[in-house]
Amino acid sequence: RADFAERMPAIATADGRALSGKNSMLISHQLEAATIVGGFQQWRAQGRKVMKGEKGLCIWMPKSSGVEGTDPDGFFMGYVWDISQTEPVEVADAVPA
Repeated sequence: RADFAERMPAIATADGRALSGKNSMLISHQLEAATIVGGFQQWRAQGRKVMKGEKGLCIWMPKSSGVEGTDPDGFFMGYVWDISQTEPVEVADAVPA
């Protein structure tokens, strides 16, 4: 498993962070060509939206206690979408600042 992880390209989030090795493996099993992933709101903040009918990719997400700098209280399965599953937001769909 370690050599598989070393051969995998890094998958980044829409806000520029690298995913963990486990989440990268999870994503590549669901969409081999994935490169940049983000949640629904992360893509909106980047001026993109998830295209209609696209299925989310499951990853482990930390549960937060709300206290800055503490370890997560556990993890839950959440969804992200690859950039290939998104499109630019049109002016009429833009989120007001």
